[in-house]
Amino acid sequence: MPENETSSESATSNEPATPEPAAGAAPRSPLDWIVLALATGLGTGLSRWAPGTVGSLLGPPLVWGCSLVLPPIGLLVVGVLFIAVGPPICTRASKLLGKHDPGSVVYDEVAAFWIVFAPQLAMRDELTWPILIAGFILFRIFDISKLWPVNRLEKLPDGTGIMADDLAAGAIAAVVLVVATWAGAL
Repeated sequence: MPENETSSESATSNEPATPEPAAGAAPRSPLDWIVLALATGLGTGLSRWAPGTVGSLLGPPLVWGCSLVLPPIGLLVVGVLFIAVGPPICTRASKLLGKHDPGSVVYDEVAAFWIVFAPQLAMRDELTWPILIAGFILFRIFDISKLWPVNRLEKLPDGTGIMADDLAAGAIAAVVLVVATWAGAL
């Protein structure tokens, strides 16, 4: 089970789920607050119940919305940039929060949907509701189960490890989604 789905974080508690500063940390700059907003999926990662799943809910609508307004080259640029800035965002957020891969950091889950839906975008297929829902479910299954090699990638340092396991889970979900689509299941 990924760190952002641990039972202690998915259980309801009386404490607010806020991104508190690490002990002894310096005051946060405006850039730090922007990083935390992005890293927590605009606050969705602060959910007391399954923050990784709640944060993942941003991914499909984000990719779908971009697919409606951007040409293929624009989708490629936005997807690559979204993934490329992930490691530094996740590294900084984890340092600000004083923990490697804190449950509230869900940028990695959101970014993974650029991989999940990349084949459909590349083939210029429409991202229909069944494809969006299936992609979401498949990604969550592979992200939570942490099958090999996904489980090995999360051990990479800092934001690279935070991002890599989710991107790998997204790639596996993408393959299954393509096969399901070609088989006529979607």
